[in-house]
Amino acid sequence: MLKLLFIVAAVVLLIWWLRRPRHNPSPAADPAGETTIVRCVHCGLHVPAEESVLDEQGRRYCCEDHRQRAGH
Repeated sequence: MLKLLFIVAAVVLLIWWLRRPRHNPSPAADPAGETTIVRCVHCGLHVPAEESVLDEQGRRYCCEDHRQRAGH
């Protein structure tokens, strides 16, 4: 009887293990989540493109202060 319970438990655990949700091992490899990184023209800091400040000539800066300083 104990042997039967052990086999049933093993089968249940095997089924649970096979049906569990799988996690993506490398979330950075997801093309939808990729972020473009740009370099600040003034100080060289690398920032995400959506957080950078763009000037009239298309140059990117890490903040508004650096954009204004580079303009003078």
